[in-house]
Amino acid sequence: MLPKERLRKMQEGKRIIRERRLVEERRIKEYAIRRLEERKQKHYEQGRAGYDKG
Repeated sequence: MLPKERLRKMQEGKRIIRERRLVEERRIKEYAIRRLEERKQKHYEQGRAGYDKG
């Protein structure tokens, strides 16, 4: 394999790895945001339930 080909393949591999990492990070952030929103909603509903009883 010529040095230029090897370099190109290596750069391509690095790019793929970087893209996968970015996708994974985005997925984790979206999951965390969704969990936080669910927790807020649940907390809000529990708080409202306490007021409705009184």
